[in-house]
Amino acid sequence: MRSAVIGVRLAGNDELRRRIVSASTRITHSDPRAEVAAQAVAESAAFSVREGAGFDVEKLLSLLTGLSSDYEWS
Repeated sequence: MRSAVIGVRLAGNDELRRRIVSASTRITHSDPRAEVAAQAVAESAAFSVREGAGFDVEKLLSLLTGLSSDYEWS
């Protein structure tokens, strides 16, 4: 999956990371849920790079929950 690599490479640039993941996802997926999932993978990878091995799981889950207001996502 491209999203994890993008997340790691652009861990320090939130706006660019989100734009590139969005464009990358649309190449192969048309369902909006796929983009949310791809963003979640990228955000998780970026979070791990920034926070290190002992990161706070609750903080990560809070970040991921905010990616979409869709009922299924929450």
